[in-house]
Amino acid sequence: MLQFIDIKHQYGSNVLFNGFSWHIKPGSRVCLVGPNGSGKSTLFRIAEGKFIPDEGSVAKSKNTEISVFQQIPEFNPEALVIDTALEKHKHYREYSERLKEINRKFDLVSHDSKEFTTILDEQSALEEYAFTYGVHELESKARKVLGGLGFSNVQMEMKVREFSPGYQHRLGLAITLLNPGNLLLLDEPTNHLDNTSKEWLADYLNSTGQSFVLVTHDPEFLDATCDTIAELSSSEVIEFRGTLEEYFEHKNELQEKLRAQYRKEETYLKKRMEWIERFRAKATKAKQVQSAIKKLEKRNKVEAPEESFWNSKSDYRFNFISSGKITVRIEDGAFHIRIKLHLFLAALIWKFQRVIKLR
Repeated sequence: MLQFIDIKHQYGSNVLFNGFSWHIKPGSRVCLVGPNGSGKSTLFRIAEGKFIPDEGSVAKSKNTEISVFQQIPEFNPEALVIDTALEKHKHYREYSERLKEINRKFDLVSHDSKEFTTILDEQSALEEYAFTYGVHELESKARKVLGGLGFSNVQMEMKVREFSPGYQHRLGLAITLLNPGNLLLLDEPTNHLDNTSKEWLADYLNSTGQSFVLVTHDPEFLDATCDTIAELSSSEVIEFRGTLEEYFEHKNELQEKLRAQYRKEETYLKKRMEWIERFRAKATKAKQVQSAIKKLEKRNKVEAPEESFWNSKSDYRFNFISSGKITVRIEDGAFHIRIKLHLFLAALIWKFQRVIKLR
């Protein structure tokens, strides 16, 4: 379906890929994992053709169409949400543009004029065009996808610039899902999604039959959608089939084996070096000492296992100036969200007090 072949790529002195190869097969439902900065997003851009690797190539089968979702999508801020969601579909674009032009013409002529009849004929021809290319079915699907990602029918007719970056992120995800690709590459698709939208997205991915590779830090979403976890390194991807918990258990077992192997090797080397130092100065042992040294030089070195990113721990400490007894005081407060006005008389939060609002 999609194959990375001997990819080499770096930024300055930072080598991301060095002889990297990976084959994504039809039916893949993969979560790509690796530490931050390991090249997950870069790999998607290489697959999309937006980045050209320093060396190597990307091959895809004849019928493979890739649809990529990146974390920072770009839009025309003046376009409507529904039109933006379907911007990759030329038949919808043409239908939408011609329909706007027809409606503009209707506003300029009277109903009893000859021009009005001509415009009606244009409208009829346009509807035949829409029927031929399934434009209305496509729009219906787009509205279902947008609805699943949290857009109301009213919001679908609003301009993109009226929405927050979080909702624009959702719109970018909708564009990707509606693209005619059969391989989805999704970089952090659940960012800015509430639980309802996450559940909808998981159900959608499970029902379409599309192959996909995604990057996510959401363990529940991972287990709900993926059957394979692919660990990224500079030269390859190591695939593990199973749940995230099973993957952690497998990696911890492997890591412990590597640690045990390293400890065993260190113990052996220490004993051999102690023996060499003990008898180095004795002429009767000179030949044996030299033989032992040569054997150690030829011995394959066992490297200390690196701490895996899934086990890495950070210890952060912050020092703040101690607050007074009253942490927050609000009097005659008011705030509004869009057209709704929220009022409250006063609020008082004491030091060490924990507050939660239930609705």
